[in-house]
Amino acid sequence: MNRYFGEFNSINDLYKEFYIDESTIKDEEIVYASYDLGSYDGDSLVIFIRDGKLFEMNSSHCSCNGLEWNEPTITNIEALNKRQCLPEEMIAVLSYCKNVEDLCKKIGIYNDLS
Repeated sequence: MNRYFGEFNSINDLYKEFYIDESTIKDEEIVYASYDLGSYDGDSLVIFIRDGKLFEMNSSHCSCNGLEWNEPTITNIEALNKRQCLPEEMIAVLSYCKNVEDLCKKIGIYNDLS
């Protein structure tokens, strides 16, 4: 299942656009990462799993600055199911998941849930 959308094609794109490295986030933690560019601005949403918890990190920028890695917030499956911005494939996956472990299995990541 594709986990990268818009301007993000891989974890390396996150490292490049956010000016971060593997110590900040790893590929196996990513559930969903999207970066959409407008004419003069951009918006990003990154959903990831760490220590058995689901997190989201939102970022945006105007034409004069790039993306900044902000403090992630804890989220849950119910909240993500209400998101209008997720692609149909991700919404379908979320609708079958009751917990973070189900989500990891459905998208094919094997995150340490301890």
